[in-house]
Amino acid sequence: LNPNVTTFQRKFVSEMRRCEEMEKTLGYLLQEIKKADISLMDSDVNPVAPLPQHVLKIQLDLATQAQFEEFPSLDKEPLMDYTNMQRLGAKLGFIAGIIHPWKIGPFERMLWRVCKGYTILTYEELNVALEDPECGEDVKWVVFLVSYWGEQIGQKVKKICDCYHCHVYPYPSTNQERDDIVAGLNTRIQDLHTVLYRTEEYLQQVLCKASESIHTWLIQVKKMKAIYHILNLCSFDVTNKCLIAEVWCPLADLAKVRQALEEGSVSAP
Repeated sequence: LNPNVTTFQRKFVSEMRRCEEMEKTLGYLLQEIKKADISLMDSDVNPVAPLPQHVLKIQLDLATQAQFEEFPSLDKEPLMDYTNMQRLGAKLGFIAGIIHPWKIGPFERMLWRVCKGYTILTYEELNVALEDPECGEDVKWVVFLVSYWGEQIGQKVKKICDCYHCHVYPYPSTNQERDDIVAGLNTRIQDLHTVLYRTEEYLQQVLCKASESIHTWLIQVKKMKAIYHILNLCSFDVTNKCLIAEVWCPLADLAKVRQALEEGSVSAP
């Protein structure tokens, strides 16, 4: 009865959007349940469409199921930068980092040409491929250590590292400090493994609980969306504050339609 009304001018547009958001959340939950290889419970229940005042409860339940436990923040202790020491009357410094394997050749030549032999470069390719944060691909990075003499040479080395987009890390000058850093990194790695294990365990519990009710939620959301779609096709009478519609139905079902309308009027807020 309202073909000239645009989609955004219809009365129940916000309710339709709410149903679409809940459908997206349910689709995400269903995808995660299947990914976790959790069996879905076969249910023959056919729940009725929830009343508007009950929709908020469904939204809260979906939000609770869709939010997983965040990683607890680990205490980050700053690493002391002891890069200078006295040797042969000049300051010897170190710069350590990682670089893409196809950049190590030009990187080495650039260090030699710019620093005129006042640097020593040692490098080795990692055995395990790590993800590149820029492109998301697995790359076998090259770990390097540059030893240089003098502050001016050190500034040039840092600029070259920036030009080749190297990931630079502090490198202490004494073995004791380096051993302390390695021990600290091993502790952090263990903590991360513990956090990952607990998060996966918690995620499994959340998905198992969601698998028990996801079929009911899917049916309820689809029914709500279908009802609001039909209501948007009705004409709104401002004077009487009611919806007007023309429908076709079997004569045998006319009593059921009237009963459903009466029950809906009674249960509506």
